[in-house]
Amino acid sequence: MGRIININNGCIYISDITGVLKLKLDNSNPVNEGDIVSIRVNRGNAKEITILTKAENNPISIADSPYNKLNKNDRKLVDILKNRQSFMKNIRDFFDKKDFLEINSPYLLESGGVEYYIEPFTTTYYDYSNNPQNLFLPTSPEFSLKEAISAGLEKIYEIKTCFRNCGENSLIHNPEFFMLEWYRAYDTYESVIDDTVKLISYLGKKCYKTDKIIFNDKECSINKFEKKSVKELFSNFGINLDYYRLDKDKFSNDLKKYFKSKNYEPSYYENLNKDDLFFKFFLEFIEPTLGFNSPTIVYDYPLEMSILSEPTDSSNMYGKRFELYICGIEIANGFGELTDWEIQEKNFNKVVEERKKYAKIELTFPTRFISSLKFGIPPTGGVALGVERLFMLFEGLKSIKNTNIF
Repeated sequence: MGRIININNGCIYISDITGVLKLKLDNSNPVNEGDIVSIRVNRGNAKEITILTKAENNPISIADSPYNKLNKNDRKLVDILKNRQSFMKNIRDFFDKKDFLEINSPYLLESGGVEYYIEPFTTTYYDYSNNPQNLFLPTSPEFSLKEAISAGLEKIYEIKTCFRNCGENSLIHNPEFFMLEWYRAYDTYESVIDDTVKLISYLGKKCYKTDKIIFNDKECSINKFEKKSVKELFSNFGINLDYYRLDKDKFSNDLKKYFKSKNYEPSYYENLNKDDLFFKFFLEFIEPTLGFNSPTIVYDYPLEMSILSEPTDSSNMYGKRFELYICGIEIANGFGELTDWEIQEKNFNKVVEERKKYAKIELTFPTRFISSLKFGIPPTGGVALGVERLFMLFEGLKSIKNTNIF
């Protein structure tokens, strides 16, 4: 049984999940390409063809159909999907062995998250009295998982479908994607960094029997991770990151001078504020160098861009935030979580107000989340990891769109 993918020179080609079978065809059989059939075979001849489903719209003729995506390149995608299933299973095995509890958080939320540059998807719920309520799809399960921590759970994780609007035209972005998040109550963000390192090593060994990732002909050893502070990375270019907080004009001018020295057009950088300059500089000059010989943990970001994190122990100019990079791609973003509800409320109010100047979607203040912080949340470390990005790297694929059939 299978689908007819070709009829040519008296032969019929039948495709199923195992491959393609070529049979001689009796021309008296009224079948067409695309039909799903059952065939009795006798010595390489197609006998008694039964049409199970007549294909009115032949998927073989549609280049971007899931059928063609699945069946091109000798069905490589079938193996990828099997590897993806194993990948997800081993993620769960890793956390189960560490006595984490898997959580299933809601999809309809009062707030999709509060970030400067992340746009959520919105929907409308009508209650039994037909009263409308604006709700959001999760950009991350973070608020729900922290609420679970405030309720008394201590080691939790979730693999969650998340949604982000107004996305980039990029091989590593999708408007919906799988996010892995986990949290450790009564623990530090150094512990979740350690979890991250061990998880990637575990997946390499269990799923691929390897201690390296090969991506775009670059080999990255996952036996050893390096750590670099954001301040150190900027200092490599002669820029003192302290001025981000202490003197924004000097910080901005230093970055503009560097762009100018590299012959960038003034229109690219001249009218940007310090935050946009930071991100452009990081994306242009720093990110492409990270995580090639070994994965790189980048840590201690300016506190102003770490609104969900506590300040570091050594300086209140920097936050307990880290990101993991492999082969120049950001894989994870973690925090020593901010537990002070008053500071968090102030941070959120600032974001909501600032976004009114430029954002496409107006955010709702996360009252429920702030209430959970008021109830009390213990010292906690947490991290979010892009599952498809990591899987893409292990598989050596060019795009996260190639990690699934859709």
